[in-house]
Amino acid sequence: TAAVAQNVAANPATQSAHGHKLYAHEEFGKYIDARDFGVNPANADNTAALKAALKAADDEGAALYLGAGTLKLHEQIRIGADVHDKSGKLIQEGYENVRAIFGAGAGETHLTFDWQQTEGERFYPRAKDDRFNPWNNRTNVNPYAAILIDGVNGKSVADLSLEYQHKTAEDFYQKTKSYFGLINGIIVNDADHTKIDTVEISGMNRAGVYFTSTLAESSGARDKLKTHQISEADAPTGDNNQLIYSNLHHNRVAGALVAFQKNFTADSNHLAWNGHEADGGTGYGISSMAGSYGFGITYSRNTTDHNYRKGLDIHDGNHITIENNTMELARSGRDTAPIYLEEKGQISTLRGSVKINHNALTLREASEGATEAIAMHGNAKTYDVGHNTFELHGNVHDRPVGRINGSSSSAKPH
Repeated sequence: TAAVAQNVAANPATQSAHGHKLYAHEEFGKYIDARDFGVNPANADNTAALKAALKAADDEGAALYLGAGTLKLHEQIRIGADVHDKSGKLIQEGYENVRAIFGAGAGETHLTFDWQQTEGERFYPRAKDDRFNPWNNRTNVNPYAAILIDGVNGKSVADLSLEYQHKTAEDFYQKTKSYFGLINGIIVNDADHTKIDTVEISGMNRAGVYFTSTLAESSGARDKLKTHQISEADAPTGDNNQLIYSNLHHNRVAGALVAFQKNFTADSNHLAWNGHEADGGTGYGISSMAGSYGFGITYSRNTTDHNYRKGLDIHDGNHITIENNTMELARSGRDTAPIYLEEKGQISTLRGSVKINHNALTLREASEGATEAIAMHGNAKTYDVGHNTFELHGNVHDRPVGRINGSSSSAKPH
């Protein structure tokens, strides 16, 4: 089940050897209460108090509880290794021993931030400058996230809401620039066994949650994999990460983006109204990203509703399982697909499997023209598609409800 923050007001504290008050949580174990360090929704700026609480949790190898109420972030919360300059001087503390960050519940603990991105627009579209090119997704957007899990394993973020508050309308939408945004709510980078659990995230101009690997991006691993210079076993990945019981809505590009993952699971999430009504070029419930790779991706028991591009999307991946999801669309736009897979860009040979079973799709109003309900383009060895139900009201543009297009020249899927 989803993590539920305990009533810490009645939870007795013990004194640690470091002199900190420690509390006990049934899932996260020992934790620090940020309120003991002066974190308070009434404060205009909690940065110093929050850093003190993070330092205490790091010293104790404990989780950090943020308490109820609205807290405005003025700086990113980063959980990772300390950063030093060339002389060895500490320039950023990483708090890598913090086990989890959790609140009193989504809607009860409300984190906001409003910093603006300083690059991106001038490099769009099809930028020659690799600092920002949304067509290959190799941009390092880590500095812009509200919470960054960076190169450390076994961390959790749970039981809180996170909202990006735009200073101007262009912070969220720019005409014809579907992928200009760099700002994500939570980034999980080069990390394994991470759990994002029962969070609500909205307003990001990129994605609510982004799982990625800068190591894979910087090493050119995807191109090396495609040309057989490295094997799947040698490719850098984030392993066994989870996104569960979360509500990701009204984000510009996607509720969640997934890149360079192995054995990734998205389960029991609500993914709704991502994208923008004036631009059908983006708007995904969850998407495994083009220009990356993925080995074992499972979408199960999720609900998608009125995402402007696609509900459950896979670009470049294998061993894909999409089961027991519910997709309810108020109105489907032209060139949309509730379930879309395209894994052909990774390697030209047949490999892996696709399983799409026991999903339910309802198109509630007259359609403006969905492409199809399930679209599959790729090189899987096997496709297992069955027991899906469709209630379609309106036009599917003379396309099949389900479609499989193979692209291998030497073998046929079955």
